[in-house]
Amino acid sequence: MANKCKHIVIYRKLIDARKKSKFCELQGQSLNKKVRRCGKIPANILMKLLDDCPVGEGSIYENLVMDTIALILAGIIDSTLVRQQVHIEGGFCDIEFPICTEVINEYPLWEKWCAQYQVISILVEVKNKQKKATYEDVSQLEGYLSGGQLGHLGILASRSGFTKGALSSISSYANKSVLILPISHKDLKLLLELSMQNSLKVMTFLRRRGNLLLRLR
Repeated sequence: MANKCKHIVIYRKLIDARKKSKFCELQGQSLNKKVRRCGKIPANILMKLLDDCPVGEGSIYENLVMDTIALILAGIIDSTLVRQQVHIEGGFCDIEFPICTEVINEYPLWEKWCAQYQVISILVEVKNKQKKATYEDVSQLEGYLSGGQLGHLGILASRSGFTKGALSSISSYANKSVLILPISHKDLKLLLELSMQNSLKVMTFLRRRGNLLLRLR
């Protein structure tokens, strides 16, 4: 238990350091040599931190999800331009991952998705609760994707998984050209494990998850 607390304290210090370096601001990030990019923590350490993070600890878990997605989508997203608590359509989306549009043609799956869903950024909502993510959680993210100007593809990351209603809702939104990928805590750890083996395996996982949602609609 002591080691778990120590790991979380260290990670909290990293979060504070990011804030001090204006990590969440867009202007001048790419030119700022002091910027602390997300996605630089090794996958095996991230897996331990994900498990160590207490349920209900929203800020830390949100940052862990941010680091995890930045790592597994390295090259696809621009880690120097990531933003948190982004104001969209009367609310605040947890994380925005801008796409590296100049090299997206090197990733066939994401090139297809970016064209199909008009993706400028991937929007992510994070739920670190004991209860599974619900229809209302899905609807919240769908509102950001439909009403904003950043595209129609997002990720809903839920510590405890998803209700049947949530998954049904995600599938129905896919019929309206809004793709929301449901990613559980278990999925995050699996994706980190796959990222240590081969980046192609990460893409295969995401492709299958996307295709499954489209089949269910």
